[in-house]
Formats: sequence, C-alpha cells, structure tokens
Amino acid sequence: MRLIAGAPATQAIVAITVVVFVLQHQLGHPTDLVTQLRMGALRGDLVWSQFDFYRLLCPIFLHGFLLHLVFNMFAFLQLGALVEYFYGSMRLVAFYLMTGLVASVISSVANSGVAASVGASGAIFGLAGVLVGMGLFAVEPLRDQIKGVGRMLFAQVAFWIVLGFAIGALWGGPFDNWAHLGGFMAGLVVPLFSRDPYKKQRWVEVLGGVLLTLSVASGVWAYADGDDAAQSADSDISELLMRRASETGDGWAGPAKMAALLAQLEEVGNAVGAEEVRDAYLADLSDPDQAQTLGAFLMTSPGCKRHARAAFERQLELDGEDPDALNNVAWAIVVADPERALQLADRAMDNADPEAEDHALFWLAVLDTKAEALYQLGRYEEALPLQEDAVARLDGYIEEMSWYDLNRGVLVEERKGMRQRRRKIKRKVVGLR
Repeated sequence: MRLIAGAPATQAIVAITVVVFVLQHQLGHPTDLVTQLRMGALRGDLVWSQFDFYRLLCPIFLHGFLLHLVFNMFAFLQLGALVEYFYGSMRLVAFYLMTGLVASVISSVANSGVAASVGASGAIFGLAGVLVGMGLFAVEPLRDQIKGVGRMLFAQVAFWIVLGFAIGALWGGPFDNWAHLGGFMAGLVVPLFSRDPYKKQRWVEVLGGVLLTLSVASGVWAYADGDDAAQSADSDISELLMRRASETGDGWAGPAKMAALLAQLEEVGNAVGAEEVRDAYLADLSDPDQAQTLGAFLMTSPGCKRHARAAFERQLELDGEDPDALNNVAWAIVVADPERALQLADRAMDNADPEAEDHALFWLAVLDTKAEALYQLGRYEEALPLQEDAVARLDGYIEEMSWYDLNRGVLVEERKGMRQRRRKIKRKVVGLR
C-alpha cells in the first residue's frame, strides 16, 4: 500500500480508466459491441483497411465488464506502483502506453478479423515484462534484488498466456492472447535500453509525453469517428461469423463452437445465415453423439431452440432407435407437436436398456417428457403421476450424490423445473375436479 500511495502516475491511470468505464455506461453498456466500437475498441480490419489508428491506443482504457476492469486495475496497481518506484512517473507512463501500443499492433495483425478487443491487459503484461527484464538486464545490485520478483512474475505470465491460448483453442475465447504476448515481449526488452532505472533518460520521458498526447488525440478521434464503425457492427460481425463457418478443418469444429456461432448469428439478426450454417454443418455430421451435444448446447442458448430441434432430428436420423435421440427430439417438439412427442417418448421407453449406466437419469427424463406431452394434449390426470414419479426419482438420485459432484448443481436446477411443471399439472387436475 505504501508503494501505491507514493505512485501518482499509477493512481492517475487507474482514475482515468475508471472514468472511461463510467463513460462506457453512459453511452450504452461496456459489454455492448456498438458502445465499444464507438469508443475505439481494437479491430484489426478497421486499423489496417480504414486507417483507424486511434484503435491502437484507445482499447488500453476500455473494458468489457466490471470484473474485467477490477482484475486489470488490481494487477496494474501492484505492477504499476513497483515500476513507478524504480523508474519514476513519466517513464511508467511511457512503458505502459508503449507496451500497450505494441500489444495492440500485434493483436491487430494476428487477429485481422472483425472481432473487437478491449482491455489494459496487454499493457499490464508489458509492465510484468519490464520487471522480468530488470531481473535479466538491470545493473547490479538491482538485478539480484529484483530477480526473485522477476522469476515469480515470469511463471505467472507464462501460466496465463498458456491458459489463454488453451482456452482460445478449445472454446474460441475470451483472452486476446496475442496482445498479452506482444505486450510482455515489448516490456521484456525495455530494460535493455534502460538498464539503470535511477539514471535519467530524457528520450524516454519525451516518448511518454508523445504517447500521452497521442492517447488524448486518439480519444478525440474516436469521438469524431466511432459512430461509423458502430453503425456497421452487426453486419460486420455477421460477415465474420459466416466466413468462420465456411472454414475447413478444425477452425470451427466441435459442438461448443458451433453452438456459439449460431447464437452469435442470431444475436446480430442473421437468422437466415444461421440456418444455412446449421444445415451445412448437420449435413456433414455423421456422429449422433456430436449432434446430441450440439442440441444440448443450443437448448440453453437464447433464440436457438429451433436449431436444437434440428440437431436432435439429425441425431435421430443417424440412429433412429437410440432412446436418447428419441427422447431429445420428443422434448424439443413437445409444445409444437405433442402427439408426435408422446409417440417418440413411448418408443424411447421401449428401447431403453435397464442395464445402461445412465438408465436412472434417462428414465426420469423420459417420464418428464411424456408427462409434458400429455399436459400439452390436455390429459392432465394421466400426466400427474408420471411427473410425480419423475420428481421423486430425481430427488432420490440427488440425495445419493456427493455434495462435491459437479453435476449436482445442474440436477438441482433441473429439479426446480420439474417441480414447476408438477405444480402446473396439479392446478389443472384440481380445476377438473
């Protein structure tokens, strides 16, 4: 805390970043893509095709949501105060903006699509690089004093970069790994040119002043120009998603990525494009388990119920007698076509394997489906005992689970839905009597 109290530049940068976050709220919402673009979020295509160079500095001060801001500023307070203690206020500003700028340049080249990026993490990784570099290149005895901190920071930076790339490879986000890596590498070489922090370097202070001026100018430029990019945001994102959908290999393979892709297309209003992508994907799909997983993801995605139904229908095409496929389609169509849903649920029960490992869960699920189909058909008295049986089975299943079982929370939530369906059936039955 003493270091932070004696670090005016660090405090000022935090204050400015918080003020900018408040402005994001005033203009819309920090998570809103249009708001981000209006305020200068990084987009590689706009930087290099339309020469929106203000997007290289503005993102350092923008954040996507409150926790994003809190975590980044917490890390910055620790690292920024330490760098400012050694190098002084003006050089901290220079290093922070310079490494952030390099991070943006690297990110804009590596991520040349229309996805937007915001956050100070590239510059924060840059400050971590400065401290690691001090442990390698600073003059003695400072090098030995900082070496332990440098090793610790290097391990943390390596962890986050590896984790970020791993998450990006598996699920497509949420880290801008190239910005992190670019910022860190830029910071790492800083002590090569500034080996003695206590020795005045006029050119570094001038660089800080120039970058600070450019940052202010970038904010003004964003204010004047940001609306143009914001107006085309939805169509640009739709274009990017459609381009990803046409990629071959593993670029978008996997149910999780496909579900996210369809949800994003729906969000930007490209329902026709979403259906085209879905149909092409399902036509090439030969594994019923993949179709089932995709359907499960889509059932929880806003506006994607019809895509879930299509995925389950494809699962049924690939394995017409599989009880899971029969029940999945039945549940997906239970409101739109309860008669067919009831037939499919009965077939699922007939085909169920009592020896299967997941038979208990399957059986209560199909009871739930059949009860809902009977409810939709107005056969309430037939539906009630099935729904009560499903709830009782799920109660018993949950009681036998370990408290730390990761699936327990999911099933508890599912039980809430089952109990709500039981209540609505009971109300109808009481009304008949």
